[in-house]
Amino acid sequence: MSSPVFVVATQRSGTNLLRSCLGTHPRVVDLDEVFHPAHSRRPESFYAFIQGKSIADRARPMSHEACNALFTAYTQHLGLLAPTATVLADVKYNSFFSITPVWHSASEPPYLLRMMLGSGHPIIHLIRSNPLRMVASELCAKQSGQYIVTADQAPQKVSLPTLEKGQLLNLLRRKWGDVNLFRKWLSGSSTVLEIRYEDLLEEGGTFNGELLSRIAQFVGVDDRFDRVPKTAKQGRALACMFQDFDAIRAHLVGTEFEEFADDS
Repeated sequence: MSSPVFVVATQRSGTNLLRSCLGTHPRVVDLDEVFHPAHSRRPESFYAFIQGKSIADRARPMSHEACNALFTAYTQHLGLLAPTATVLADVKYNSFFSITPVWHSASEPPYLLRMMLGSGHPIIHLIRSNPLRMVASELCAKQSGQYIVTADQAPQKVSLPTLEKGQLLNLLRRKWGDVNLFRKWLSGSSTVLEIRYEDLLEEGGTFNGELLSRIAQFVGVDDRFDRVPKTAKQGRALACMFQDFDAIRAHLVGTEFEEFADDS
């Protein structure tokens, strides 16, 4: 039975790009977002897994012991889906309260994250270094309905309306606050590999060979990943994503996000 590797990130961090590369390995199986409610009918989905439990069990408040048992059973289930391969399970930040015991303190890391760290399963933490780009990418995806762009597709060019200063800062602080909080929670663990979205590709558009070698060693496979991306990395300048980028830049002057408006 294989041990799952968790890819942890916030939305619009490039997990599809990363997993599309790692999934080309003959001994790696990509399970996508296992806690995504839209995937609840797939055998790898956490929600499909708990459908086998009784209504009473699902509705009963859970102890820490019950959460631990459920997490262990679910990770074993994931491993059995591809017993001779390494399975990748994508878990977004907003899914980390899917398994939560009673009396969980709001100041503590999510219990699911604590179980992941305690289990010893490898965790790849993918971060994107510019929160303004994350926010712009999320808004463009919602407006166009195009969340994933394959290498042979042309991305829809969306021009975002200018956001009010308060609205923009709230979006940035929420997104960047989440990233920094998870970086804090995941720091110092030998079972966590943090990588940056900006480092995934070389200048020529192929995957970063040095980074892939590090990932291969970390998850325990040989480096047989395809170097040519199957999904496209969005490379539009921020100034082309907003109808009035000068106004966006002006909103950020004097704030902690001013440097991120420099898209050079």
